[in-house]
Amino acid sequence: MVRIVQLTDLHLTSSPDGRSWRADVWGNLLRALDHVRGELGTIDRLVLTGDLANQRRPETYARLRAAVGDWIDQILVLPGNHDSRPMVRAAFGDRLTTASSTLNFVDSLGGFRLIGLDTLRPWRVHGRLGKGQLDWLERELRRTETPAILFMHHPPLRVGTWWLDKDLLRDHEELRRTVERSPVRAFFCGHVHQESRGRFGGADVWTTPSTAYQFPPHALLPGSIRTPPAFRVIDLDGERIDTRVVRLT
Repeated sequence: MVRIVQLTDLHLTSSPDGRSWRADVWGNLLRALDHVRGELGTIDRLVLTGDLANQRRPETYARLRAAVGDWIDQILVLPGNHDSRPMVRAAFGDRLTTASSTLNFVDSLGGFRLIGLDTLRPWRVHGRLGKGQLDWLERELRRTETPAILFMHHPPLRVGTWWLDKDLLRDHEELRRTVERSPVRAFFCGHVHQESRGRFGGADVWTTPSTAYQFPPHALLPGSIRTPPAFRVIDLDGERIDTRVVRLT
């Protein structure tokens, strides 16, 4: 068995005592990392799925890299709509495994291929992959029949909260056509600051709560709740994918 930890929607500030939506985002992240370090033992990958920064400043990303330094050789990184591609590349360029203009990764672990997709559209809240990235993904999926797990910031399906669903991945139908009848087994996403599960293109889709703060499911108005940080554990055991959300108390 191999283990992946997914952290998402960190919303970090350039200052270690900064706040996002009144939440102690750095304190919450460090609590989550302490739990991973102390309770989960050895992990094989630490995947950060976007909205790493709430303040797009080089020092925000540099401070994050220092915070996750224990796992620097296991880290895979994607941007979210709050992020700056150039700043993510400057801080984590050595952890990107493709040379494209988007920030992608391709990795192998436990009999699965891990593929990271970049849904960022600068200065937009919604996500989009674009034709170039979809074509690249199709080539990658045709390369081998090895089962694949896709990671991205924006989910490809609705979660039932209208003000989040309006920023659904814009080219989700094109993505559906790409992954149908492919070896994709699962998607793991962020953006919605809540836990959900669905099916898309023949694969399971899980969204993961934030390390910073959560959005209440099915809320009529935008707003956050300052619940404890949370993250996802993904265990790969042969052909099985077992996953759970860890919520700190």
